[in-house]
Amino acid sequence: MFLEKRVLKNIRDDQIINADEHINQNQDDYCKDVEEIGAMPEDIFLNNIRGLNIQQKDLFQRISTAIEKDLHGDDEKLFLFITGGAGSGKSFVLKLLVEHIKMCYAPTVSLLKPKFVEVGSLTGVAARQVLGKTLHYLFSLPIEKGNSTAYRHLTGEKLEQERRKRRNTSWLVIDEVSMVSYENLRMIHMRLQEYKNNDKLFGGINIVLFGDIMQLPPVKRHWFFVQPSWNAAEVNLWHAFSFCELTINMRQRNDIEFVDLLNNLRVGELTTSQLELLCQRQMVDLDEEFKDGVVVRIFPTVKQVDEYNNEMTAIN
Repeated sequence: MFLEKRVLKNIRDDQIINADEHINQNQDDYCKDVEEIGAMPEDIFLNNIRGLNIQQKDLFQRISTAIEKDLHGDDEKLFLFITGGAGSGKSFVLKLLVEHIKMCYAPTVSLLKPKFVEVGSLTGVAARQVLGKTLHYLFSLPIEKGNSTAYRHLTGEKLEQERRKRRNTSWLVIDEVSMVSYENLRMIHMRLQEYKNNDKLFGGINIVLFGDIMQLPPVKRHWFFVQPSWNAAEVNLWHAFSFCELTINMRQRNDIEFVDLLNNLRVGELTTSQLELLCQRQMVDLDEEFKDGVVVRIFPTVKQVDEYNNEMTAIN
């Protein structure tokens, strides 16, 4: 009840869009208006709050406190990395957090489309899952194409346009941060300083990172928590972040055996019995059923994809 009162304190009567199934059911319509103040009904928002487990609720309370401090002009900003395995509710908390920020900050301005929070991810697919945009789009990052790229400052009308667009932005939420390199993070930090026209860390806004470092790493770059040696003279951005891990599996919470298997698989420590269980699901000797090439095959590398496609082209 205490959390709900804190959450509702700055909420208007306007409606905002649901964090989970409500968004999924109306995703096409929502994406058209993704930059507008959203519209999740208050009762749905509160139901989502009540559905948080103890870890998620503590996390949400922590972020709510940071929002309250920010609204009262506190200079201390929140830099937070939230991690956890698949099924721990990271995406659910992310969507709920974004809507919470919009609701709390909405009464502070009278603009038609204020941008209180930016949501981004490295790839378009990942960004779409959280109704965000790619980091390259949000921050005008250079396309690397396998080569190192220098940071380019914005100037003139482009810079003024971006500053106007983000004058009310107080939060940045990044999903699937495991794919974001330290080099990317540094450029985001520098771009936010340009957008906000100051030399504060990340332009003086709050940063929340979501992701699992057991998943995809950056391509040919440093992990977001590893400062390159060539950058050692600058401030270590990672040292500013605090850490929060969600360990309660919400997706398979009624199947403890499967949860344990997934957790061990995530860190590469399967027991013999767990490996045997997985092997029972292995499908073998299906060449006859797939020989026409109609069924989609998934390969881990582009090289293997090309080899298979060339093989099928030669056959046909």
